[in-house]
Amino acid sequence: SQQKVAVSGVSVTKNNYLVVSSGSTVLFALKAPRSFSSSTMQVSSPQFASGTTYTLSTASSVSGTDFYGFISDATVSSMSSLASFTTSTSISGGMGGGMGGGNQPGGGGGPGRW
Repeated sequence: SQQKVAVSGVSVTKNNYLVVSSGSTVLFALKAPRSFSSSTMQVSSPQFASGTTYTLSTASSVSGTDFYGFISDATVSSMSSLASFTTSTSISGGMGGGMGGGNQPGGGGGPGRW
């Protein structure tokens, strides 16, 4: 099973991006279809490795391959960090890990929906 994490207190403005990165590597970005504040979000990715620290950030400009708001091969020039989280062991069902968040990209079927 793949890593899942949740984070509370996430805020983003419509048409800005939530970016998930590890160090200087951007894993993916998600374009916000609407503004929201103090929301709890869940994100799951086959790219998450157990025991690795990731950062959830916002950005106003992202380039890459856009698939319905899921941006892969993303390049981001400037980000503002919202939270960091470290994944734990794989969890089947429910939410786990430390803080985290975001839309849930599909494990082969495409990205989740907002």
